[in-house]
Amino acid sequence: MALFGTALFISAASAGAPASGSPCTKNGQIMKSGGFAYTCTKSGKKLIWSKGVKTSLLPKSASIPTPAPAAPSPTPNVTPQATPSPSPSAVPTPAGTPPTSFEDLDSHLNGIIYGAWLKGSNQIISGTSELGNINILIGPNTKPIDTNPQLAFELASRLYSHFNQSKNVTIVEYGAADAAWAEQQYASLHPRNYSPTYVQNSVPLNGCSGGATGVTDSGSGVILIVEPTDSSCFTFVQRVDAHEFVHTIQDVNINNGSTGNVPPWLLEGNAEWSGEVAWGYNSFSTYKELRDQLIGQFNDDKPLYTPDWISKYLNPNPDFLPINDPQGYWRNNYDPVYAYPIGLMVNEILVNIKGPDAIMNVFLDEQSGLTFQASFEKEFGLSWSDACPIIAKAISDEIQQGITQ
Repeated sequence: MALFGTALFISAASAGAPASGSPCTKNGQIMKSGGFAYTCTKSGKKLIWSKGVKTSLLPKSASIPTPAPAAPSPTPNVTPQATPSPSPSAVPTPAGTPPTSFEDLDSHLNGIIYGAWLKGSNQIISGTSELGNINILIGPNTKPIDTNPQLAFELASRLYSHFNQSKNVTIVEYGAADAAWAEQQYASLHPRNYSPTYVQNSVPLNGCSGGATGVTDSGSGVILIVEPTDSSCFTFVQRVDAHEFVHTIQDVNINNGSTGNVPPWLLEGNAEWSGEVAWGYNSFSTYKELRDQLIGQFNDDKPLYTPDWISKYLNPNPDFLPINDPQGYWRNNYDPVYAYPIGLMVNEILVNIKGPDAIMNVFLDEQSGLTFQASFEKEFGLSWSDACPIIAKAISDEIQQGITQ
């Protein structure tokens, strides 16, 4: 659900390179030194400097003029810039060996997080960008904090370079003052899942925000990004950019205008994992930090998340009955927020077993008329009814044991 502006805090390079893990003062601040960029990030209750990332991996920011307030107009198309092939950075030794099958899942809990990150990172590094035309529209009163969303799109595109992707994607960036303008843009683009109430329900805004995604009948992507009110949300916005772009890939590969037969925890969990691994592809610690910000909500209510509870959450419609609104089972019985953390943890398990492509194949399989259960067994070699309790127990054990690697 989660797609530029000037609130990117960069200190002078002459200040010297900060030590990774040392204290910093402003969340989202970036310091460049010696060819590396260091970001001030939140770790628990502390602000610390991240591990340095080579600035050669970051494409130069595109110059994107802001429309004049008196006469809003679309921002010109941004032609994707050539970016150097991503390369891995040094990673810590994982706490455990990644699982390779459902049979060894429970005995390799300590390797799930690292294994999912490693497979995603390797696929980004070896993948090729399939980015087409990126058209960015910015509200006349909106000042985006991410001046280069193309990097997030680039990394997400590489992650799923084996799949069809929208060749034209329009991003509408807006804040509360530009809601009416955003509604006009959204209505004119009119994706298949258009909702006349979305924009008005997304404002007013507080703190970090999100977005929504759709695809038109012609296959063009439409991404709405609600600009945060807090400039410290820089990293959040970047992973949301990738998250929303992955939703366009899901939709293009389903290609029938409906994701109703795919569980919401797969829709959102896959996009959430993809956004986090895209932004943390060259740093396991960055991926883990982004991931733990989401999973941390389990800390206060661990006893609730038993294998039985998680299994029922994954199966509120046990037979995935072909009714008009199968996702209504989740909406009517569970808070929608569960789709993100639980979906991400399911996604991590499935990536370990078969890799990222197998998950996107579930969306592609729907195009050929396969049910979720049939697609799952085809891709993962085990029936959903047999795999679900194994997955539920592994996720429950991860939560109860506080496994964060």
